[in-house]
Amino acid sequence: MRMPGGGELPPLPAVETLECCWLTEEQVTVENDDGAQVLGVAVEVYADLLTLVILDPTGRQLLTIRYDGNNLQELTTPPGWDSRYSHYLTLAVFLHHAQEGSWLQRPSPWQVKSTYPVKTLQRGNSTIISLTYTDPEQSTTQTRVLDLAGSGQRITVTTLRRREL
Repeated sequence: MRMPGGGELPPLPAVETLECCWLTEEQVTVENDDGAQVLGVAVEVYADLLTLVILDPTGRQLLTIRYDGNNLQELTTPPGWDSRYSHYLTLAVFLHHAQEGSWLQRPSPWQVKSTYPVKTLQRGNSTIISLTYTDPEQSTTQTRVLDLAGSGQRITVTTLRRREL
């Protein structure tokens, strides 16, 4: 898979920019030229730690990512996994849940733009990640389409449940 942006990775913000403490269960459909795959994802923010767990259709753990504001750790990965993809998945969580402009330090070539129903992370005039919301009635649980520029994939995310911890 080709990585979005091509070069420098966007900075990951501090976990504290996300509201604490919650857990979501997500259904993620990844579509590309080879077909589609439906995955389960759990996202948790608790005690200044962001954790993402991705499950295959049978419930087997494929990937576990933890981010503490300083280090992004991959606790489990599938064979051949590109660590940059973990970075972009983590950025997508921040793009969805954090307030616009709350997590990029100034000055920075990176910027978040939001013109509903689309939120983007850009470097200069190039969009690196975009989220397009498909249900205007919901805010944190709505379905959204994630586009990682140049990846050749369409990723649809639907929050099934959210609970406060």
